[in-house]
Amino acid sequence: MSQFFALPSDIDAARAIALLRGEEARHLGRVTRVKKGDEVRIFDGGGNRYLGIAADFSGDTLLLEKLSPLPSCEPKKELTVAQALIKGDRWEWFLEKAVELGALRIIPLITSRTVARPDREGSGKKVERWRKILLSAAKQCERGKIPEITAPLGLAEFLRVLGPAEKSEERFFCAERAGARFLSPGAEKNKSLVALGPEGGWSEEEAASLVKTGFSPVSLGERILRSETAAIAALSVFLAAEHVK
Repeated sequence: MSQFFALPSDIDAARAIALLRGEEARHLGRVTRVKKGDEVRIFDGGGNRYLGIAADFSGDTLLLEKLSPLPSCEPKKELTVAQALIKGDRWEWFLEKAVELGALRIIPLITSRTVARPDREGSGKKVERWRKILLSAAKQCERGKIPEITAPLGLAEFLRVLGPAEKSEERFFCAERAGARFLSPGAEKNKSLVALGPEGGWSEEEAASLVKTGFSPVSLGERILRSETAAIAALSVFLAAEHVK
């Protein structure tokens, strides 16, 4: 069963009712053909998920009643992915998979070897499109939260804004042929940040800057991975670490 997005202001958990508006309500009525009495899953993008009963269609609005909370499926660890921009539709594929695998925050990076470089005028439109992709992916995989995404940042700007690491945070960057240890998240940390470079890899200066800002170089194995493959591999390691004891 797919889930649908409702604004937090349209959910009244105390009264066990919610409203779905606009495109979400139209999709349920015209595509899914939900009828009165059918069950509908919703989420508010902030971590809350509910099961409700379709009670009344009124134009582009659907009233849900008898709301009951659904279990959270959010990762226990807050995971941020700083990923160098990838050319073409592979970037959008990466966004979908990052949502499915539990990323909470995505920071697009522009490095010295990044090929995809949106101009400032086009950057805003791209971010809006990316947010729609994140919302769609969150609905499909039944996330409770919609991951955040920023406008693209140069690596130097990203590290400057980031500042020193918190005690509860671990930072990694994936490096090619660096003789680094395999990525291994720490169970005692509740925040993780992993940075992944472009297909040309990090420059020596960039790697040094990352280390200086508290990032540890890590490996994803002996083979050279495409940038989007490396991202999925890294996210899968975090997913496995949470579930394999």
